[in-house]
Amino acid sequence: MRGVSGMNSTTVTLVVCVRACCFALFLYSFLTIHISLSAVLAFFLFLASVYIPRIVKIVIESRTPTKELTTKQIIDELYPKVKPEELQQDVAKSVAAHVTYDAERVRSIDNFNVVKQNTECVFAKKARLWGSKDWTGGLSLEENIHRLSPTFLMFSMMCRQHRLDGFVIELPLDPYVSDIEHFSDSVRRVLQVLSDLDPKGSRCMDTIGTRNQRGWVFEFNDITYFITTFAPFYPDTNSRHSFGSRNGFILFQPEISFALHNLPSDTPHTNWDRPVTVRDKIRVAFRDAGREYEIPTSLFRPLAWDVVRPLYNEEPVIRWWEKIQKSDSNS
Repeated sequence: MRGVSGMNSTTVTLVVCVRACCFALFLYSFLTIHISLSAVLAFFLFLASVYIPRIVKIVIESRTPTKELTTKQIIDELYPKVKPEELQQDVAKSVAAHVTYDAERVRSIDNFNVVKQNTECVFAKKARLWGSKDWTGGLSLEENIHRLSPTFLMFSMMCRQHRLDGFVIELPLDPYVSDIEHFSDSVRRVLQVLSDLDPKGSRCMDTIGTRNQRGWVFEFNDITYFITTFAPFYPDTNSRHSFGSRNGFILFQPEISFALHNLPSDTPHTNWDRPVTVRDKIRVAFRDAGREYEIPTSLFRPLAWDVVRPLYNEEPVIRWWEKIQKSDSNS
């Protein structure tokens, strides 16, 4: 190896000297505008000197014995380590690409469109919604909600930036929406699964049974939601009427969406004769369509009471957060 190193050093020195002499001779010939055999010869010698080191290097490397790599060196070359934060981002993107879906192009959104287009809410027709993926009959309700939870998490992260107005979960008629009792229990189970999966750990469903539901709001990933439900058993005089859709729906509306639409603060007072605010106009529109809903007499009325409405306004509050024995928990 010492002989090879010495030969390499001598060769480099010789090449540098030849290159310098040729280049000087070429410049002299060029500057004097004297094209001669010596100038041409100097030019070609200069070009050749550029490639001599490469040729010498190739020859030397071909004669040098190759050192065998260890298994660890091979692994490091094939699978180089990256920074922990870069690895985490790559993993998150790869996993999300496999477990999420295009939530704006799903059957649940198509099926909910009849409600969206016919309801008297002035914001509904232009609302940008995401929806649940197709229901898998061989899985339980809880398993189906687990499957859509990554997309629901993505929705909670993107709703502010992309001005998303709601996330729709469609529940099949049988056995989840056959009557108001089954539907109420299904709503409870859906919200319980999402509450348990909340990445921020708020577990809001664990506290709904206390303090008579006052101050409770559904929360997921630090986003609070106003929840409305629709089902085929509601008569056309009810604001939760589903306009012929045979399945049930749970609509999660981020409360931040109301602020983005400049919806005025809630109030128990309504100007029925001369509606001015958007909220007044919505209430009047529902009344004129024969679907007037009960207006809270106080701002302290729990939001939980309006998640699942009774069939008729004069009926008592539906206590959907309480588990019923009639529901098949393995469905």
